[in-house]
Amino acid sequence: MEVSDKESIRKTALQRRRQYVASLSEETQEHIAIHLVERVQSYFLFPKNFVIGTYYPRDDEQNVRLLNFFLQDEGHVIAYPRVEHDKSLSFRMVSSSKELVTGTYNVKEAPESAPIVQPDLYFVPLLAFDSRCHRLGYGKGHFDRTLENARAQRNVLAIGVAYDMQRIDRLANESFDEQLDFVVTESQVYKAEV
Repeated sequence: MEVSDKESIRKTALQRRRQYVASLSEETQEHIAIHLVERVQSYFLFPKNFVIGTYYPRDDEQNVRLLNFFLQDEGHVIAYPRVEHDKSLSFRMVSSSKELVTGTYNVKEAPESAPIVQPDLYFVPLLAFDSRCHRLGYGKGHFDRTLENARAQRNVLAIGVAYDMQRIDRLANESFDEQLDFVVTESQVYKAEV
């Protein structure tokens, strides 16, 4: 199924994810978070001191908190986004997610006082994805612009994080949509088609 109406699929994807996560027990959610860490650990080998741009999950997003803790324990620099006054995203280094503040769109973000860093890798939240690693986000374009700017300056990796059930057959993509390099779910890693 080709999906071209982004607003329609966005609403449907958000509703489906909410219903799915609401149906999960706490124990199952913990198992999914553990499987996510295991999937990343078994598939990827990041150089030491890699700067990792991640996010703090909101509502029913795939829980990356355990993954963030694991990567920080491995010696990587962890940075969280902050929506700046010009609506761009900066990534700022924090030593703990406890330092995060509630910011734009009621999302946990890095405080303005945290130092800005340039991630080597971005973990990216999403509403839906396809097997080609095209992503449907929340419609503001923050991550697309961030990835476009970063890729124009240096080699970076972009990894979407999702539940298996967020995969759809095919997403229509526009010129400003940045394709992810990989999408990781609790049971699989999808690699971008070139």
